[in-house]
Amino acid sequence: MASKLFISAKEVAKELEVSDSYDLRHSHVSLLINMGYSAVAIGERVGHESVEITYRYAHLFPTIQTEMAENLNQEREEYLDE
Repeated sequence: MASKLFISAKEVAKELEVSDSYDLRHSHVSLLINMGYSAVAIGERVGHESVEITYRYAHLFPTIQTEMAENLNQEREEYLDE
């Protein structure tokens, strides 16, 4: 199974024109952020020693922060309308 996963990762890297494992790892983290996973969960998945390392990707979180703020605002408005 691991060999199939590695082969698949190599194929994806080639298709995306990723030059090294660092680029592939960065892309992996970026995709997980865009999928809405927390920094803690992502850091654990990729083996970061602390969540601070994952927060180096903070520039990728703004859209999620905006979405969270909008959802909280909507919840507040619904609560106040009750």
